[in-house]
Amino acid sequence: MSVAEKKAERNKVKFEGVVIGGHSSGTDLTTFANNPANRIDQVFIGSRGMGFPKELFFGTTSNFVLHKAKAPVTVVK
Repeated sequence: MSVAEKKAERNKVKFEGVVIGGHSSGTDLTTFANNPANRIDQVFIGSRGMGFPKELFFGTTSNFVLHKAKAPVTVVK
């Protein structure tokens, strides 16, 4: 997260990182991202893609967030 923050700062891009984790991290993340009070413009999420066959390219959490978040989602593989 600190690397992304430094790159954003260097390019004069507003950045505020939030790390959310837990057993229901996909639900927690989409609830947070979909709350208008949090003013989320973009969601970036990593993907390990461990499942098969549906999650061949995206993991289950990233797939869930991709389909449920109202803000644009970027999945990083």
